[in-house]
Amino acid sequence: MTLVVALLLLAGHSRGAGGYALRIGTDPESKIDVEVTSFMATATVCGYYPMRIRIANHSDGDGSWTLGTERYRSIGELKFDTTLSVPAGTEREFEVLVPVSSRSDSPYRTAPYLRVEGPGVDSGSFQPNLGGSNSARDPWVGMSDELHSDHWGDYGKKVKDLGGGALDVSQLSANWKAYAGLDQICLRGREWKNLSGDVKTALKEWVALGGDLRLVCDTNEEAAQVASDFSSANQYGLGQVDTTVGKLSFVGIGEFVRAAQDAARVRSANDSSTERMARVGETRSSSLLVMVFIVAFGIVAGPLNLFVFAGPGRRHRLFWTTPLISLLGAMILGGVILLQDGTGGTGVRLVRVAILPDVKRMVVVQTQVSRTGLLVGKGFQLGDSAWLQLTGNHDSQSYRSSSLQADSSGYLSGDWFRSRSTQTMRIKDSQPSRAAVEFVPGAEPGVISAIDATLDEIYVVAPDGKVWTARDVVPGQRVPLQAATTSSLREGVQAWTKRWNPIGAQHAGAHEVDVEPGNFVGWMEKGGETLATPTLDSIEWEVTPALLTGKLTLTPGSQR
Repeated sequence: MTLVVALLLLAGHSRGAGGYALRIGTDPESKIDVEVTSFMATATVCGYYPMRIRIANHSDGDGSWTLGTERYRSIGELKFDTTLSVPAGTEREFEVLVPVSSRSDSPYRTAPYLRVEGPGVDSGSFQPNLGGSNSARDPWVGMSDELHSDHWGDYGKKVKDLGGGALDVSQLSANWKAYAGLDQICLRGREWKNLSGDVKTALKEWVALGGDLRLVCDTNEEAAQVASDFSSANQYGLGQVDTTVGKLSFVGIGEFVRAAQDAARVRSANDSSTERMARVGETRSSSLLVMVFIVAFGIVAGPLNLFVFAGPGRRHRLFWTTPLISLLGAMILGGVILLQDGTGGTGVRLVRVAILPDVKRMVVVQTQVSRTGLLVGKGFQLGDSAWLQLTGNHDSQSYRSSSLQADSSGYLSGDWFRSRSTQTMRIKDSQPSRAAVEFVPGAEPGVISAIDATLDEIYVVAPDGKVWTARDVVPGQRVPLQAATTSSLREGVQAWTKRWNPIGAQHAGAHEVDVEPGNFVGWMEKGGETLATPTLDSIEWEVTPALLTGKLTLTPGSQR
């Protein structure tokens, strides 16, 4: 029976060119049927592998099934387990995002080994299709079935070491994190128009967080209709939208490949920036301290204890002097380490924010580095909308495996955060938000900010192309604007990026700011903590600078 189940587990088949389907082997007498599908034909190199699990429970009893990862431990691994419950005589479908993590110390791609356990199913493991031997540092592209069959070969000639495959558009997810492992998505214009509003919003969030969306339309009219779904012609948030008629456009493909390779290097490299490490300080080795302690402890617990504290005629004292010396030694060692490293930790982080008033959301790309002292708690709650990349963990045992375990509620535990170590992480998040910057035109134009922090400086490019600026933009107040130039805007962004590049300004895309008419860019040195995605509570963040961009909301003819 086990052999039959194993063969069935490996008998996954594509649903057309795009998508993946697998029927899990079950005991026919159990009246249980389990099927796994995905809109991705191949697993990505990072992010998530989106799956739909359909469980038909025609038995007489309620049942629970477990889906989880099952693989060797590695540096930067994200583990996952979830429980799927189905009452007797019913059928349910679950959407599950399985974390996919490339080892932070290796350029090679990995895919999760998954297991399904529960009533009627013999324990077994399966693995999504890898789709080739691409490196974790290759650009990863998803194309709809139709575009894949028409253009994949030509695309491969333009992009060296292209990774990815076909997508089943009918199964696309309404959760942006399902696309987190893709650098680019290519769809037909009519396929985009037929998507549900929730799926469109998820794809727009993905674009806003740095994705590259290419839409191939049949007519100019269709292209105009598709483009109207986005607030800007090309740039949307931190990403790009390219709409063409006829064939898939290769315009800007070189820039896309370079950006995708930059993103891939971030996700696959062991991020040990010297400048970033210097901001939080090195984790000082305690080898000498431990050696001195061992020698001193050996002298006290040995000769002194034997010949002084419990000398001849007083040997019975050894029964309490030895434990007491051990206890005092442990307390002294712990106290010295505590004084040296403290408790909790310190860190620096940077947030890159894009305001999306058309969908009332705010997307955040956050880079952070922290150094921990003595930790009591190592777990934290991550919001449902956030995706976390583990990019580096450094301590005296840097080759030791480290991982995070995610439960169904989003609580992360494990040994990624451990005492006396340094961690670097990258987070992408999409949050509901009414944040906006309102432009008040007129002879003396102004802005009104609905962002929950004071902007140190803001540059506004009005719809007519004129550039304006202001300082100390307090939320809720009309702030007058002063005339500025495009060059001063660029110089301001460059100066901000140069200042904060040691803690990840370039990794967050700050160097790629291009403000189109009807948009703004602003920054702050303090106040970024109100925009950041929280992680470990015991870390005290020394600084959280923020760079914000977005579409202006307009108040025609208003003079406030």
